[in-house]
Order: sequence, then structure tokens, then C-alpha cells
Amino acid sequence: MKAKPTKEWLSQFKAGRKLIQRKAKKPNTLKTYIYGIKYLCEWIEKTPDQIVEEYRTDVKTNMYGGFEKWEQTFEDFSDYLEQRFKGTTPATYFAAAKELINVNVPRSLKLKAEGPEAKPRIIKPISKEDLIKIDNGCDERERTFIRFLKDNGISRADAVLLNYGDIKKFETEEYVKIDVYRSKENVEYETWIGPDTVEMLKIWFNIRRRRGEQITDKTPISADYHGKRLTANALSIIIDRIKQRLGITISTHRLRKFFETYAAVEVRHPIVLKYWMGHKVRKSRDVEARYIIPPEIEQRKMYMRAYKNLTLQPRADEFELLIADAKARMVGMSPEQKKRFVEALAFRHKAIANHPEIKELLEGGPAEGGLPAEPKFKEINESELIAHLNSGWRITHNLQNGRLIVERR
Repeated sequence: MKAKPTKEWLSQFKAGRKLIQRKAKKPNTLKTYIYGIKYLCEWIEKTPDQIVEEYRTDVKTNMYGGFEKWEQTFEDFSDYLEQRFKGTTPATYFAAAKELINVNVPRSLKLKAEGPEAKPRIIKPISKEDLIKIDNGCDERERTFIRFLKDNGISRADAVLLNYGDIKKFETEEYVKIDVYRSKENVEYETWIGPDTVEMLKIWFNIRRRRGEQITDKTPISADYHGKRLTANALSIIIDRIKQRLGITISTHRLRKFFETYAAVEVRHPIVLKYWMGHKVRKSRDVEARYIIPPEIEQRKMYMRAYKNLTLQPRADEFELLIADAKARMVGMSPEQKKRFVEALAFRHKAIANHPEIKELLEGGPAEGGLPAEPKFKEINESELIAHLNSGWRITHNLQNGRLIVERR
């Protein structure tokens, strides 16, 4: 296909205009029809009007022979699409091309050709390890978008429509409920954000205020550096640039899958999880949303329990190890070095600055020199314990993973 087909191209044909009027009500649907029909026209080497007219003539002249001819034609077209495309694309374009004929002929003459089987591409969630690397490699704006999407699995189309007024409780609460309308499925739903996102929203909006932006309830969350609302495509471009820069495969849909996968470990009720993501699979979903979804206070409890799987902050045993490592590295630092070191750590793990042992080291007397040649703390296996105890070490922490933190006396 040399040039991208457009609505104007399809509209120049009578059969195309009729298809647009009757079937292509939404932009994405129209785009699918345009591409499917364009590929059919190029493959048969006829215009949409010529294809419809030839089909109509064939089945009126000899219905049995006409149907057989065009079913074979579309079967061959199906093979062509499957050779050229992957996933659900062949089935989608085939259905669009077939609809060109069926919209333009009486019901009794409709084409009943079977298209390729839809083979959906399985999109895997991004791993938490990769997400932490991405979080560390982003600026404040990018990090806000990433955390927001991973905390609730909201689609990019819904995310860009949300405003400050929809989430402003983040100024005072760590877990915030958000009311969302999902236009794709015409359903209203609720979802949540947690401490990771709340932390970045405060930073992001403070940056915008310092730049002189007036923040109101209508101020978009997803905005460029001038405060202008992003489109869904623009948000995807930002995520794609992160992918190119860091070399880690990420997309808005993989972030949505991250939420669905990691939240499902705790939220065992499938209807609640689907409700949080704005899914509406069947008409009964409205009834389920009204009568099965628990009240806000219970949803909050469920989300808070699930958040331990969603957060990018270290687990309890990881945090203990982080504290022990920080203490070891601070030995021998000057007061100013200690302060800068803790500030750098606290940007990623804010609880570190308030940890009693870290605060004690910050308030302690000055120390000369840089980092010690040998750390004062170590993480060891239980099998190594006796040798360390005999060498003047003592136990300071028992980690949940069965390992130990020891300190040289």
C-alpha cells in the first residue's frame, strides 16, 4: 500500500459512502473498514463500486455459481491477509472487506464466506523488576504517568481525560478512589491510586505550580510541559520514547496488564477486578456492578491489601537489608556526606529518612574519611553464622528470607 487510505478515498465511491453511513460510526471502526477495503481493492485490482457491482451481477445471474465464485475469492483473500499480517489483523480486515459487499446488497444476497480465525496476540505484563528500572530512569513527569497507569490499569484513552479535580484527594490521602467513564464500553466505573502515584502527583503538580501554571479542577493530569492536555497517542509516544531510551519493552497496555496480573494475586473476585479496569463483557455487567461490587470502604480495604503487590517500594525483608546496607555505607562519612546520601536514598524510599537507626547516624558525631574498605554489616546465610560469631560479628537482623544481617563489633 503506497499511501495511507483515508475517509476521503472511501467516500468517493457510492458503496463506500453507504458503508460509512451505516456501519462506521466510530473513528477506529472507520479506520479498520478503510484499510480492509483498500487491501481488497488492491488484491482484486478493482474499485469498491466495481467489486460490489460484479458481485451483484454474478449472484443475480447464477446464484449458486456466483456465491461459489465469491466465497472462493474471499477464501483466497483470507490466505493473502494471513500471509501479510499477524494476530487479529487478518480477521479484522477480512470482516471489513466482507461488510463492503453485505451493506450494499439485499439480505438474500449476502456473502457468507468464512474468514480467518482471530488469533489474539497475548500481551504479557511488564515485570516488576523492569518497572523499577524504568521508574529509576524517568523524569518526574514520565514517572508520574508510569506510576499512575500501573497503579490502576486504566486505559490511555481514559487516563488522558482525567483532571486534577478527579484525583485531588491525593493532597491529603494515600489511597484515592477515582470515578471514571470508559467510552469504549460505555460504562462508568471506579478505580484507585496508591502511595507510589500519590508521591509523584504531589511532585508533578508542585513543579507545574512553580512554572506558573494555574491548577484548577479542570487541569489535566496528563499534560505537556505547557499544561496542554495530551492525546492518547501522545501519551503512547512518551511511553515509547522511554522504551527506546532504556531498552525495556513497555507500553500503556503492558502497564494495564501489570495491574491486572499483580492485583489478581490478592483480589480473587474477578468481577471486582474487572470493574476496577472498566471491563464490560456482557450486558449483565451493569447488574453485577450495582449489586455485587462492594461499597467504597470495602473496596479500599481490598485495594490496600493488593497494593503490596503493586508498589515499587521494597518488601519488609528488602527494606531491612536496605537499612543495613545504608548504615554500612554511612560509616566513615562526614555529616554532610551522610545528609546527601540519605537524601538520595529517600527520593526512592522516603521511609528511610525517618528510620530511627538512620536518624541516629545523621545526628551522630562527625567521621573522617570516605567509605570504609570493608563494610561493617553483612548479609550471610545461616551456615556462615558460626564462623562470623567466632570472628567478632554479632547478629543485628533476622530477614524474612531466612538470611541474617551481622555487624562487626
